[in-house]
Amino acid sequence: LVLLMTDPAFQRRGIGTALLKWGHALADAEQVPCFLCASPFGWPLYRALGWHQVGEEVVVDLKEFVKYAEGGDQGWGVYKMRFMLRLPRVTG
Repeated sequence: LVLLMTDPAFQRRGIGTALLKWGHALADAEQVPCFLCASPFGWPLYRALGWHQVGEEVVVDLKEFVKYAEGGDQGWGVYKMRFMLRLPRVTG
């Protein structure tokens, strides 16, 4: 998975979930493990769909680079990226 984003006007409608499930079906059919780097926004969705965090999260305080950065973990400020893995499901 390289990039998955949903326009804010269309979020919370199941679009991201549908796209992930489509990709899961392809990966399962080919028995391919999937890796990604989850943003603070995507992390809850990936966890809900069976992805597991691997390794330590990468934490960057953007205030060190941009004077006006603020907002905690949901954008500016302290930003956490989490590496995640989803192993293929056995299809029968």
